[in-house]
Amino acid sequence: MARIFGREFSAEELQEEVGEMVERITHMAIIFRSMNLTDDEYACLKVIILLNQDNLQPICAAEVIQERYVNALHTMLEHRYPKQPNRFGELLLRLPEIQSAAQLLLTSKMFYVPFLLNSCCDG
Repeated sequence: MARIFGREFSAEELQEEVGEMVERITHMAIIFRSMNLTDDEYACLKVIILLNQDNLQPICAAEVIQERYVNALHTMLEHRYPKQPNRFGELLLRLPEIQSAAQLLLTSKMFYVPFLLNSCCDG
């Protein structure tokens, strides 16, 4: 990271600035891996979260589109996972956690660290 940022960061600095954010994102990744989240489910969740923002205008149009994606996710899960009737509810229960982790990411001065860590580990 020193090469990218032009300075060294202590473990304490990183923990203070990105510790909670990395923990929450890692927690969500573990949950989604354990659920074997599909790309389709992920896409639906992204749209549902995107349309669940307080500042969207006009709100009625956003709610209609969001409801379509919630229904599409529900229908898809009923057909793909008939033996997992709670999967839909489990995914929807994760929405506040996802939004909270995303908010931490967006407000951090070092919001790019999880992406850098991911690219370093992929390689």
